[in-house]
Amino acid sequence: MLKTTCVVKFKYMKLTRNIVALRYGWIILSEGGRNERLAPVIQMELMRLGYMLDADAYRRVKEADEQQVLRFYTEVMPFLKESMGDGDYRPLYDGFPQQVMSMSEEDLLMNQLVHYWSQGTFIPDSWTEQRAAAFEFPSYRMIKCGTREDFMNIFTDLSGANQSLTSDDKQTLEWFMENEPDCAKWLPAEIPFKETLCMLAAHDMPVKLKTATDVLRFAVYLSGGDVMLPPVPPVQVRANAWTDEMKPNPRRELFRFRSYSRRERKKILQYLEDSTCDAGEMVLKAERWKRLGERLHPGEYRKIYPRAVAAFDSIRHNSARSWYARLNGVTDEKEYLGMLAERPGEFARRLDSLLRNTDTTDAVLSVFMKDVAGKVSGKVLYELYIHFGRRNEPDKIRSIYIKGHRRPVELPVLPPLEKDLTVRVQNIVHDELLNRFSRLPSLGKVYIDEKLRDIPLPSNMRSMSSGLRVAVRGTRIPVTNEQAKVLRFYVHWKDAEGKEDLDLSATFVGKTIEYISWNRSQSTDYAVHSGDVRFRQGDCAEYVDVIIDKARERFRYVIIDVRNYEGRSMQSAHPVFGYMEREYPEANDIWIPSAVKNSFKLSSEESNVIAMAVDLETMEYIILDIDSRSVPVSTQDVSGVTGALRLYMDAPVLSVYDLLSWHVKARGEQVFVQEENVRGFMYDDFVKSYTEILKYMI
Repeated sequence: MLKTTCVVKFKYMKLTRNIVALRYGWIILSEGGRNERLAPVIQMELMRLGYMLDADAYRRVKEADEQQVLRFYTEVMPFLKESMGDGDYRPLYDGFPQQVMSMSEEDLLMNQLVHYWSQGTFIPDSWTEQRAAAFEFPSYRMIKCGTREDFMNIFTDLSGANQSLTSDDKQTLEWFMENEPDCAKWLPAEIPFKETLCMLAAHDMPVKLKTATDVLRFAVYLSGGDVMLPPVPPVQVRANAWTDEMKPNPRRELFRFRSYSRRERKKILQYLEDSTCDAGEMVLKAERWKRLGERLHPGEYRKIYPRAVAAFDSIRHNSARSWYARLNGVTDEKEYLGMLAERPGEFARRLDSLLRNTDTTDAVLSVFMKDVAGKVSGKVLYELYIHFGRRNEPDKIRSIYIKGHRRPVELPVLPPLEKDLTVRVQNIVHDELLNRFSRLPSLGKVYIDEKLRDIPLPSNMRSMSSGLRVAVRGTRIPVTNEQAKVLRFYVHWKDAEGKEDLDLSATFVGKTIEYISWNRSQSTDYAVHSGDVRFRQGDCAEYVDVIIDKARERFRYVIIDVRNYEGRSMQSAHPVFGYMEREYPEANDIWIPSAVKNSFKLSSEESNVIAMAVDLETMEYIILDIDSRSVPVSTQDVSGVTGALRLYMDAPVLSVYDLLSWHVKARGEQVFVQEENVRGFMYDDFVKSYTEILKYMI
């Protein structure tokens, strides 16, 4: 394996085979013993945390080697507890929520101020009333019994994903390559996503870097840089906003190539030799190639890698002419389109511009259909379908997510395009995808859950926080406990020195905007806040209860955000955010693991994160995990807040339901009643894992 200098940004629990399998819903144990006494204990412990072994998995635990079972228990239980935020996490008021609800605003404010003035040494009197016991119906995540094939398919699915992966999934890929000697046998035929390709190449997996740019990405990856190859930042930046004084730009370090070992140099040059090795392509990133050449010393290997060395010579002597320069010199439209079609991805990215700036739209669409659509990746086709689907929507904000960021960047408004053209593009994309799907094995009779219309196709998963269930931004997840009286949101964090100050807040949006937060009302008839914890060493917690019936009378949405008041990144405190549905909010413990519907380890490099919203009309959670600057929750501008949320609130142009229905149209038969012996595409199978969706986004 080639050693990389990539900086690990987040702190992870050490992975094991059992933890990897459990992340994806499996238990992998071999037969060879009897564990009648251990199986029920493990089942009960898992149920306490909201998990349950299905019948086959329970049977496997009973029939597995005892040491295997004990190892499973000692590895998995701490992992689940850490992921959920289990521990002695205490809010400011131990008697939350009734203790807070019983106090006046004046008393709450005074307690809060004294807590601040005393540097956290003053804690309000403990609640002396004993919390009642009551039965709250739990819901369980089922753990299935898996085989080695099921286990290794995790590696196959992640390697073949055509989208960015979460940090957890990248960590899983690393684990497979370091711990499974035969994982190369499980590689898919194609590795469509460039970052994944570079990761596999760095671990000496038998993958091919097809283009010179792929090789440059690989070299950048080994140096811990951004494989998306953004522009190199300036040498200097302003020291601060209040002065013109300049200082060295620290981001430049991320764009430097490190010193490579001889083995690494030869490997990079071999990849370049075996690639297209096109100097006309390399000249587009000429300065970065020159800097790379300074590290590789290609002249030492002139006889071994003649094509690679010749390409470096062209770049160094500025003799190469880029493909773009040649394209811009073409004046004949037919010739221009033909040359552009030689690079299908480039043609696809320019398609909107081509249609806007020509009088011969039929010619453009003809080339796109005959020479381009069949050669671009599925990812590009989905992006085209979505783009042209919302192309002419009035007042629609166009935006994209930049790699690794949680805030969408607004794009310029485009001139209108005739609806006929947008529909024709979508039809070409649709037909091409059906053609690709038709070449896959038959699905037979299939039932598709209507709720899958609420899940958009994944795009930028890289910036999503790790969690028990990582869902795509904009996914709507129904409130499942119809008897729940309260939606309880929480943030748990460990503070060894008493220096972290996290704040959990709720913004209620209706005809007006109201807040429940550390500096606003802590108790109303529709919500309760547990108080602002500061300067406390140890396990800290803040809670917000949303009283469902009262909140629905006045508001449409609740927006939940977490802020690091000290201005540090969210990941500095390693907080866990989650939510529960509580039937008896004043009974039992404040935090019950089996009532937790989902939890996330907030990993944003920003200090403020909007975790999610709740649509109180439809009673659905809406997954967000975005920078709070995307939504102006601190204002009284109702239209501004709702307008910013439209990107996530509106029905997706292309949903998981649409994707699966195309598969069925191409290679199956759709039925509308779930029956025995009918394959079911169910909501729960896809909402719990975005990688399950990626399997069908070939």
